[in-house]
Amino acid sequence: MPQGAGVFSVLPENFFSPLARANKEHYAALLVLYYRLFRENTAGLERELVVREFQHYIALHRDNLTEEGEDEETYNLPELVSQNNALNFESKGADIPAGANAENDRALASRFLRRLTGAGWLGEETLADFTKVINITAWARPFLESLVRVNDGLKTEYESHVVNVYSSLCGETVKENGHFMALKAHEEARALVDSLKVLSQSIKGFYDNLNAEAVRSQAASALHEHYDVYAGEVLDKAYKRLKTSDNVSRYRQSIFRQITVLLADEAWLDASAAKYLRMRQTSREECRQKLINLLEEIRDDLKTVDPLEDEIDRRNAAYSRSSTEIIKAYIEPDSTVAGKLGVCS
Repeated sequence: MPQGAGVFSVLPENFFSPLARANKEHYAALLVLYYRLFRENTAGLERELVVREFQHYIALHRDNLTEEGEDEETYNLPELVSQNNALNFESKGADIPAGANAENDRALASRFLRRLTGAGWLGEETLADFTKVINITAWARPFLESLVRVNDGLKTEYESHVVNVYSSLCGETVKENGHFMALKAHEEARALVDSLKVLSQSIKGFYDNLNAEAVRSQAASALHEHYDVYAGEVLDKAYKRLKTSDNVSRYRQSIFRQITVLLADEAWLDASAAKYLRMRQTSREECRQKLINLLEEIRDDLKTVDPLEDEIDRRNAAYSRSSTEIIKAYIEPDSTVAGKLGVCS
């Protein structure tokens, strides 16, 4: 089986096509809009409600929509036709009949919805009373959650990961549902380590690009890169959260002690393995060993936090130092070695 074939044996072949079109930012925004409606409503979302909300979005962004190719299922914005009038979508300042823009917006909202449905992001169902409802497809949900997270700005909550590990392993629930709690704690511990790795690599990426950007930059753009881009994307969203959180270190020793207790508790391991067996098509002994491996991996993951934090501190200091030198070289050329070399050259 070729690499990636497994993914597209589940996802529709054209699943990502809306996010690769000229209006990709609008497709993404409409998906985020739909998912928020979905989470706010306990009942299904009627198609009429979805079209109406899409229409409101399009009315606000009408001037920013781009014409897409005719291969888009007759998706040609300037040629949208209402039931009664041929209306030009791009018309501005013309003598347009009352309600013309609203009709165009609604037609376009329906076309956006059909495109997202056709690509497999959403599904349409007709109920017994002939009401049409728009649903999320099973494979689209994790992608929708990711879109919402990216749209809202990724905020790395280091504290929440370690607190969840602590509550999973050190609470009362672990006694009765040890297999569930071990799995949840393992997922959270791995998420914590992955978040730290991402932060470290992000800083490294900024540092690697620093000198190349400096060659092409002026003082204003160098300041923007340091104080707006780096400060916003790295310092504010991640680094400051990490450095102002004491829960990572505060809970860790308690977690280590609890893991030691659980690994030594033969009765707990046997009982948890028996329950875990119901979830896995394997032997009880393999389930027992899997639980042991999960606990040991949680402990090992948490032990890597300090070295990762040290590396993050080192990389942040290196970036800040180099970036400051570059900015000073632009603003005060005579005050830095780099500036003096630049003047001499």
